[in-house]
Amino acid sequence: MKKSINLNRLFQYIGMILILVSFGIVMNSCEQDELVPTKPIDSSCDTINVSFDLAVRPILEKNCTSCHNNSFSAAKINLEGYDNVNKTTVNDILTKSLTGSMKSYISDECEIAKIKAWVNQGSINN
Repeated sequence: MKKSINLNRLFQYIGMILILVSFGIVMNSCEQDELVPTKPIDSSCDTINVSFDLAVRPILEKNCTSCHNNSFSAAKINLEGYDNVNKTTVNDILTKSLTGSMKSYISDECEIAKIKAWVNQGSINN
């Protein structure tokens, strides 16, 4: 005796599987922003009210803009000027790079903490 396949039932199962897979993808893609403490690493590292012009820009100019500038943007990342730097804070490229692939270029933990603090404080153009 041959069993007949109920197409409606089959489509219901496929639909449920697709819903579960979609739910899993959505739940996996949600990330919580990492909140980096803005307290000083030591007493000489001031991460309170970090200024872009006085703290962040000099760090980036010293360590990053030789490869990430208006003329040559390695990995299509330009860190010259506030507008370009701010674009990298929106999708978290800047802070992820500081602890990842670009960590060897900024080895001073205080400088990294200052940039992270500036991002956490809203990436203000000050």
